[in-house]
Amino acid sequence: MDFQYLNQGGEPTIPNVNDAEEFNSTRKALETIGLAADTQLQIFGILAALLHIGNVQVTATRNDAVLSSTDAALVKATALLGIDAASFAKWTTKKQITTRSEKIVSSLNQKQALVVRDSVAKFVYSSLFDWLVSVMNSSLATEEVSRAAKTFIGVLDIYGFEHFQKNSFEQFCINYANEKLQQEVILLSNQAKFSSINTFSNWNRRSICENASTGHLLNSSTINLA
Repeated sequence: MDFQYLNQGGEPTIPNVNDAEEFNSTRKALETIGLAADTQLQIFGILAALLHIGNVQVTATRNDAVLSSTDAALVKATALLGIDAASFAKWTTKKQITTRSEKIVSSLNQKQALVVRDSVAKFVYSSLFDWLVSVMNSSLATEEVSRAAKTFIGVLDIYGFEHFQKNSFEQFCINYANEKLQQEVILLSNQAKFSSINTFSNWNRRSICENASTGHLLNSSTINLA
């Protein structure tokens, strides 16, 4: 089946990657951290539901969004999630404002309804991801280790603007955030601090690609992404 959330990258086949083997490796990894087969099935059911949500067809009248409760993708997604299809369809295309004396329900347009549809999928996916991280942390760190761990050493690998032949806006935002971090807390400020207080006698100053001018441009009053 062709899923909207999976077909935006062009070519869906990755050379030298066997999807079946990768799936089996994923299942073994989940089993290793203590997730039984029935729990894994529930996880895959949620992920399948999100893919079907992406295929839900929101149409439009002149001004209002329309979503049928019998839409095939909607019926499949809500069945997998165990929720009511009619309610999902209603609150994908409408919003409710509660005042002191009444509740006002109004219709969304098609663009707004599509944002709602995708926001639901993103929220569920994010919640599932956070839950998996917590399960892995609990599995890999025993109670004794968790009690004893007061501090930790982390390595943050950050560099500034990466050079790609074609950049998406999302990657641009990542590069911008990385550059801000690098300028503020990572390399430049620490290097200057080490040099000023002579922290290490054998400190070798590193040559760093300086992108401050690009950051200043983006922070200017005419653009101001900060």
